[in-house]
Amino acid sequence: MSARDDTTFEKHMFWLAFHDAEFMKRYAKLLSPGFHELPEEAWVIGETIDYWEKYGAPRPEVALQVRIGVKAGDAKFDSDQVLRIYDRPAPSEDLRRFLLDYSEDYLKRKHTGSIVQEYIDVVADSEGNFEEAKGILAKGLEMLSRSTDGDTGFNFTASLGKSMNLIRSVYEDVEGCISTGITPVDEIMMGGLRKKELGVYVAPPGHGKSQWLTYVSGRAWEKNLGVIYFSFEMSEPRIGARFFSRFASEDSNKLHLLDKRKFIDRIRRFTAERQITSQFIVKRYPSKGATCQDMTALVRELREQGTQIDMVVVD
Repeated sequence: MSARDDTTFEKHMFWLAFHDAEFMKRYAKLLSPGFHELPEEAWVIGETIDYWEKYGAPRPEVALQVRIGVKAGDAKFDSDQVLRIYDRPAPSEDLRRFLLDYSEDYLKRKHTGSIVQEYIDVVADSEGNFEEAKGILAKGLEMLSRSTDGDTGFNFTASLGKSMNLIRSVYEDVEGCISTGITPVDEIMMGGLRKKELGVYVAPPGHGKSQWLTYVSGRAWEKNLGVIYFSFEMSEPRIGARFFSRFASEDSNKLHLLDKRKFIDRIRRFTAERQITSQFIVKRYPSKGATCQDMTALVRELREQGTQIDMVVVD
């Protein structure tokens, strides 16, 4: 993250808070008037949070005007400044999507700084007690662990009709299934892996886990799904050879012997016939050399660059 990104976010944050329901659904609990030095900015963010908590919608201008009227007698309060903040121009749609993703990092970093400072103040106080300091950290960790995807889950018992429709939409989507490469397993799973599912391959060393993973990746790619393959063992070229071998009709260990033009022609013909435009990307990490955050950051970066990523494989 860069200071420039922070500045861009700060410039448009008020517009998002005032007008964007998706932003408020995901981040209302992370917003804080305490992040703002100007009293007008702190006040208007507090008002926006309160309105969202009561009505589940961004505060409209007419409601803001009513609240501004209450402050009319305060000589230190600049009502015109509040309206100028409210009327800031909207970001472009592409920038808005970036800011929605960037908001979590920015707001959690702001909270982290606030929590750390509060903790330091208590510890530095000669009369500060350990339990109070521990409580600050516990509250802070709870705040930082909150989900920001705006999804609180689906209540299956609240609407049985919607529940049945949802269940049918998943199980009837045979075309959307990705074969595991193991027929008995596919039969049990009614076709294979589906969207938003996690598949785990477990076997002793040397029993073909990586081979199966390249097969599953290939099946997803055939369905025009973008795949990123994280490897902690095999090199990128070897994974690429296994991936392409089926489409090039060659043994993976002999693919390198194939004439380059023949290889290119076969793969291009295959993608043209099936109208495949998605990508297959391999990222090699040294053993124990990456975390979930590292992989998530790379997926996010690729998506920001316009690369479609539908399946993540970790080997």
